[in-house]
Amino acid sequence: ITQTTMSLVMFWLFFVLVTGPVAGGPLQCVDLPRILDAVGDGLGFLEDNIDDVIADTLIGTNMLADQLQLLYDNMVATDGLETIAMVIARTRTFTQNAEFPAFSQDPRYFTGLYPMFTKGMWSLDIPVRNLTGLSPAVTRDPVTLSFNETFSDRCMAELYYGDCHMTSDCVHYMTEPGMMGYRLTHQIIYMIIVIQLHCEDSLYSVTVLSAWNVAEELCRRVIKYGHLFHDGNFTVNDSGVRYPRDLFQEQVAVCGILSFCEVAERDWLNAILSWQHLNGCFGSDPLQEPEMQKRRGKILQDGCDLHTCAVALAALGAMAKFLTVDSWVSCHGQLPPLPAC
Repeated sequence: ITQTTMSLVMFWLFFVLVTGPVAGGPLQCVDLPRILDAVGDGLGFLEDNIDDVIADTLIGTNMLADQLQLLYDNMVATDGLETIAMVIARTRTFTQNAEFPAFSQDPRYFTGLYPMFTKGMWSLDIPVRNLTGLSPAVTRDPVTLSFNETFSDRCMAELYYGDCHMTSDCVHYMTEPGMMGYRLTHQIIYMIIVIQLHCEDSLYSVTVLSAWNVAEELCRRVIKYGHLFHDGNFTVNDSGVRYPRDLFQEQVAVCGILSFCEVAERDWLNAILSWQHLNGCFGSDPLQEPEMQKRRGKILQDGCDLHTCAVALAALGAMAKFLTVDSWVSCHGQLPPLPAC
């Protein structure tokens, strides 16, 4: 443990002793040690089980590293920079070392979506901002639960290897309004890829839709479902919709990557941290419904879910990005409380 890490941990312990338990509200710089500690434990678990990792694990760790890099690049405080740099390097090393085991698990999937594992894919270095517009109405229409993961993968690979080519069936699938669950998440991931590959003009020519406007509408739905899930104490919300932890964390990650301030909630961070096991993993969710399970999830003998571990780490990285002074000002219109990042 470095001196910098120890100073961060000691400050956080002092803060808790003085102010009491960490309460709700927006994330602050004092949350950073808790995030980095959980990330370190999660990486340790993945390193210990590197032979079992799946391709989606690498997507999650790549998201984590890219988001922490944005945090590192935009921090004004020098305390903690060394620790963050070490976590980034450790995450990059794991992702690289895990490529062969992940390829061995599913060569076709790994090859088709390999750009998702590459450095910088999830680095949308854009100013953080609040969602605008009205909160959408959400329902549990059975049609919104349908999710064809194989078809979704094909649509994303089409963007990567087709020079922004978009078939009409993929565009319809990825822009159809009113979705929920993992289909909603994959619609958001699709929009991130469109933006990162500069395919916005191609999308607009087919749909007369702006990728950013679509992404914002999709994330408004995510935030609405997230608050319903929170109001139900992260079990079953008042609308009767079961919202698995895996899905919740995945959606926090992707909307955080798009820099929407609403994901940076301390209650949401507290919930994610409470789901981490002592060995660093994030276990399978007893509320996971059969129609909402990920085909490529992999649960180990100790009950640890490799997909859930990946999305949890990605969510933690995305949340950490909002701790900088500039992010706080953009989200809340004022300087953050001290100490500041």
